[in-house]
Amino acid sequence: MSVAASRPLRFASLIVTAVVAAGACSAGPALSDPKEILTKAVEALQAAKTVHLAVTVDGQFVVDILGTGGGSMALTGTSLQGDLDFERARAKLTFAVPALLGLSGELISVDGASYVKTNITGELYQKTAAGDALPIDPTDPNATFDALNKWLEKPEVAPRKLDDVDCGGRKCYQVSVELTGAELAGLSSPDPASMDPNALIVLTFKVDKDPVRLHELTASISMGAQGALTIVLTLSDWDKGVTIEAPPADQIGEGSGLPF
Repeated sequence: MSVAASRPLRFASLIVTAVVAAGACSAGPALSDPKEILTKAVEALQAAKTVHLAVTVDGQFVVDILGTGGGSMALTGTSLQGDLDFERARAKLTFAVPALLGLSGELISVDGASYVKTNITGELYQKTAAGDALPIDPTDPNATFDALNKWLEKPEVAPRKLDDVDCGGRKCYQVSVELTGAELAGLSSPDPASMDPNALIVLTFKVDKDPVRLHELTASISMGAQGALTIVLTLSDWDKGVTIEAPPADQIGEGSGLPF
């Protein structure tokens, strides 16, 4: 896959990293500063124990696996869902990418290792380093929190508070962040010239007011000729408790995990 083709997926991973910034905290006065709302959501995550996440992807982007120009890949139906255990630094997720040879599978991260099995690689899990299979490293959540707080301090990140909205029978703050391709390149790309300056990324956060924690994030990503994606992530079942263990030894085979 070419660098240009993989960039939307890398940004999707970045979003997954960013939007897992939420958690429970005590009720307080209503917030009006959009940056404070997002900062408190990040801070609240540090008190969270477990959370369930669900991610859906819609849209398409240009993929060029063979370096011959490539074509458009539709990502409608792509999904990721499962549980994160912050106390024990563990995760268990299922995923599906219908456009990629009908790929689906399961990933378990325990004690610094990830175990992946897919409908393409067979019935056995393959063991890899956690960071090689996950968009975030659950073994070091504090590094993620620090990176998110630094990201919010960047001058290019200028959140706007929108009108409050209903979300699941509760009231949510609504905050929007818009980044052009040039701004995104300055924030995340080692080669700013490689980013389409006409690209536009709009992040819309819905943050529960009481307690303050992230409820939903919609990311609308327009990459010009490379395509457009809409990613929706929801978080639920805060601190409900989950049990995540490594698979038994007889269910682990040899291999590199994901088939790409």
